[in-house]
Amino acid sequence: MNYVTLLLKKNAKRFLNILPVILVLSFISLLHYGNSNSLKFETNHVKENIAITKDLVEDYQIILKRFKPDTEIYNDYLLFLKDGEERLELLETRLTAITKKDAQTYYSVSEKLEKRDYDDMSKNLTYEDPDSLAYSKLSLEYYRYMQDHDFAIDDRWSGIQGFSFMAGFVNKSV
Repeated sequence: MNYVTLLLKKNAKRFLNILPVILVLSFISLLHYGNSNSLKFETNHVKENIAITKDLVEDYQIILKRFKPDTEIYNDYLLFLKDGEERLELLETRLTAITKKDAQTYYSVSEKLEKRDYDDMSKNLTYEDPDSLAYSKLSLEYYRYMQDHDFAIDDRWSGIQGFSFMAGFVNKSV
């Protein structure tokens, strides 16, 4: 065996010893990146809902100026306006809870929003989609469960979420 071959084998062994360290460090950095950006999807979704609701509230305010206060149409739009303002307030509270990572407030507000949606779907006689109604009811139960059991904000987009579940599962089975 010549000296060059011996040097290559020695360096290859050194590289193979460093490879697991590099893989572990890259895995940890990937988890950190995923966890730091984990609530971005939910935050963007709530911001979009806030923008849409603000537009609706502004539209209702413009429409209210067109009718006399005594009419039935005025009262209907006044109810729509109050409903929109309450929804906007709940959405802003939800966004604040997400940014502060306050799970109890997040689930409480999410439950209120889902309850409003569920009640609207239940009362609407022309609404004939039982799957959406069942999904809304399931979401309502989910928010209640997460709030009652004091869980953190469930973020399905986080890399840490699956890892922590796996660690908890392994810990319970040992």
